[in-house]
Amino acid sequence: MEFTGVGLTYPGPPPVPALRPCDLVVERGDYVTITGPSGSGKSTFFNVAGLLDRPMSGTYRLDGIDTGPLKERDRTALRGSRIGFVFQPFNLLPYGTPPSPPSTH
Repeated sequence: MEFTGVGLTYPGPPPVPALRPCDLVVERGDYVTITGPSGSGKSTFFNVAGLLDRPMSGTYRLDGIDTGPLKERDRTALRGSRIGFVFQPFNLLPYGTPPSPPSTH
């Protein structure tokens, strides 16, 4: 995965720069952690990396493929063959029990 100057600004009055242009290279086998406070662009980064959103600037290559000019059906096929998602909510474990609230003692 290679980001070169990848950025995304949501339009509107006022425009919201959700992901400032950034460069990142993740090689096969690398482990990467994305951290930051709420509103710092983590979800926007993952939406772009997961081919759910298109960046407004820069180039995103996945396995050497420039994803920018791809049609939506090709982006869907690429996402389906090369990207996996793990969502944060606890509903991934339907057989588990929710954590207990902290004690007030």
